[in-house]
Amino acid sequence: MKKSKVTVTADNMIGYSYDWDDDYYDWDDDYYYDDDDYYDDDDYYDYDDDDDDEKDTLTLNEDTLKVGSDYDDDIWLNNVTTGSFSTVRVIDAEDNDHNLFITGNTRSNSIISGNGRTTLWGAGGGQNTMIGGARRNYFFYQGNSRDVAKNFGTGDSDYADVVVLSGVSYSSISRDSASITFNMADGNFMQLQPGASYDDDPILFSGNGRDVLKMKIAQNTSTNLTYRNDVNTFYFTGGQGQIVVNGSGHNIWLAGDSGQNYVNANTINAAASSGYNTLMGNHNSNVIIGGSGISTLWGYYGNTADTLIGGTGPEIFRVGKYEGNDVVISHEGHDVISLYDTNLSDITYANAVNDSINIGFNTGSQMTLINTSDVTSIFQLANGERYNYNRNTGQWQGA
Repeated sequence: MKKSKVTVTADNMIGYSYDWDDDYYDWDDDYYYDDDDYYDDDDYYDYDDDDDDEKDTLTLNEDTLKVGSDYDDDIWLNNVTTGSFSTVRVIDAEDNDHNLFITGNTRSNSIISGNGRTTLWGAGGGQNTMIGGARRNYFFYQGNSRDVAKNFGTGDSDYADVVVLSGVSYSSISRDSASITFNMADGNFMQLQPGASYDDDPILFSGNGRDVLKMKIAQNTSTNLTYRNDVNTFYFTGGQGQIVVNGSGHNIWLAGDSGQNYVNANTINAAASSGYNTLMGNHNSNVIIGGSGISTLWGYYGNTADTLIGGTGPEIFRVGKYEGNDVVISHEGHDVISLYDTNLSDITYANAVNDSINIGFNTGSQMTLINTSDVTSIFQLANGERYNYNRNTGQWQGA
């Protein structure tokens, strides 16, 4: 038979249900709960008369609100009468594997998840402590509070947790060996305490509770993050860092043109890569290092000094006449210097000094080619013409 809405058994508490606003909080069923299980599961409406009623209820024990093992409803502490308690501690019983939404009030709350895919929200002011359980949990942040999420599961498995920053923008991220903190402009924060984790473990992040993205966040003392195609944001917390690239088929633009975000990254190190990769910088001074494959290296637009270093395979180096004082280090005679916006008439001088060729453009920019091969790299101009620079005669000759 169908059972009535769950009520709190303590005298000073009342039962309730909350009308979740579908227009704003349209949660994805895969993340929070399956509608069929929530509304139509016979286990929710039918029960054995011999079952212990406390399994289906909330009970108050001193300052602790306990959740029965069969309880399957949202919990909003601001809808629960809690007397004069300064702190309400909500516990989702260890054997409760339902997908609950547990929300605190304006006090400093302690919210502990069970075995389900629980959403935990401290809400209001104060400093809230939220402790994850056995499965994926959603640590929700909105408003002006100082929240700590303990036992936060990093990685991207089914058991990894998600930090949801809804309607807020963080001003910075800091990370040490014990925590990852999203700092808000007003001085509040959301701090994740994952325990044992590594920089290269992605953090699952959402700005709306539906779309879950992957972030890699380096510790304050770390300067390396390993590239992955499925990671949306690479964030260096302690200053400039480098993206380490393995394998092939990667399209990396530090300026964000490829759809990924790189915060405080100024170096791409693809020395261990193979095959073909596209490696592009941003408006800052970049160092870009190729590997054993046929890759394209470019420092990007801007009047900055970029350093492009070829690997053991043939490279295509892109250099523009408006791009400052770029340095190209070439190890192969088959490398190509693509002067993509430059024709021969735009070159005002070229001179060879030892193993370097200095080239000036009529824009005031210049480039330096350091070539360690016996054969000088090929220069391809904007009109498609190809030239070598003869070190002995100081002349351009067709290639």
